[in-house]
Amino acid sequence: MTETTAVTALIVDDDPSIHGVFGRLFAKMGYEAEAVATGEAALARIQAKAFDVCLVDKQLPGVGGTAVARAIRAQIPDAVIIFITGHATAGSADELVGVADEYLSKPFELDTVRETVSALVAQRKTQRVRQPSPVPTARQPGQKWVYVMSLDAAAIKLLGDVCQHLGAQMTQGAGLPTEAPDVLVVSGDQASFELRKAVWGFQASKRDFLVVLLVDPTSAADAAAAVALKAQWRIPLPATPQMTHLIMQRALA
Repeated sequence: MTETTAVTALIVDDDPSIHGVFGRLFAKMGYEAEAVATGEAALARIQAKAFDVCLVDKQLPGVGGTAVARAIRAQIPDAVIIFITGHATAGSADELVGVADEYLSKPFELDTVRETVSALVAQRKTQRVRQPSPVPTARQPGQKWVYVMSLDAAAIKLLGDVCQHLGAQMTQGAGLPTEAPDVLVVSGDQASFELRKAVWGFQASKRDFLVVLLVDPTSAADAAAAVALKAQWRIPLPATPQMTHLIMQRALA
């Protein structure tokens, strides 16, 4: 996408009412949108046109939504992919980590979709010019900075011990810092829309920024958060010393 051309959007859903709702939404946003009803039609369109935004429903006739999302990511690496489903599960969300930019469960608020798409489109534009991120003045040369957002006191204590052992500086807070850390550790229940937007900004400005998610392994919401935050690593709760040390060692390598 460029600053001088309209953002293009593809709506992939077999429900005509969805075409109408999102067609009007994207039109109000100034986007050029078109819609298809099958996975096969979507695959044909992405071969012919590099869309900036793709809204993909999970349940499609023929080729399923997950396969379509994977094909879009392979064909158009910079596309913003929003995956929507009426039957969210941890397993279906796990399949989309590294593929989709957001995983939304029906019903959802159109304002949330609009803000999500706008934030992700802005992120894509920012990614073109990456600036070096400032670092904490108290950090020693070569020392990695880990920022933790969690309400799990046991996990925070364990992460502090592990970071100290690995020689990293750890800060814990209730809100995101204004500067991008090297590693953000956040609980799935803290992954609000505002946090998602902030993380997308960090990912646009700092190439080596990593996210580690503290998750309930059975939670579909936590799995969806891993998709949206592009979490490179996940630590199951309750956190164990062995798993926490292993994941943080890899994240800080």
